[in-house]
Amino acid sequence: MLSTQATASLRHPRVWRALDILLALIIVGPILAPLFDATGLWLFQRIAHWIIYPLGQWICPQDHHTVMVGGWGLMAVCTRCYAAIGGLFMVRLALTSAPHDGSVGGRLAGWWAARSSVQRFLFIVTIITLWQLDVWAERWGWWSWGHGMLIATGPIVGLAVGFLVYGLLSWLTDRQPTWNALRT
Repeated sequence: MLSTQATASLRHPRVWRALDILLALIIVGPILAPLFDATGLWLFQRIAHWIIYPLGQWICPQDHHTVMVGGWGLMAVCTRCYAAIGGLFMVRLALTSAPHDGSVGGRLAGWWAARSSVQRFLFIVTIITLWQLDVWAERWGWWSWGHGMLIATGPIVGLAVGFLVYGLLSWLTDRQPTWNALRT
């Protein structure tokens, strides 16, 4: 995923490669869990029930909104959490895309670069706070969303979490995202 130039500038390239692998596993894991369970093979069932489903329950606060995968079983996370992976993936693309290059990652990098540090902080805090308020309001019985609304709000939550996580990781590894290049 990283260009040659970006790879050369990384202080900890193994960390970023490991994160790319982790992101790929996050993308396929929730779908693989019911398929692994349906195989009937001991190893695959253990991976599903000892690793993927427990991680999904730990990450996803609304696992009662999961959906069936091809009639094999329930996905490991709710539809909002799975849609949030799209937001994480877009932030990952923005990390190394040239701002305003016309790609999705470039447009997102340009949009993020145009924000001040305070605006960035407020975006992350606001989205994560609204997400948690929604989760708790549903637990308290105030309302419940359908899968359509969860899928629509998931990428926004993923963007906020992605900018927070990748921002912190870029700071810890001295990796400068392309959107910071506009500020120098």
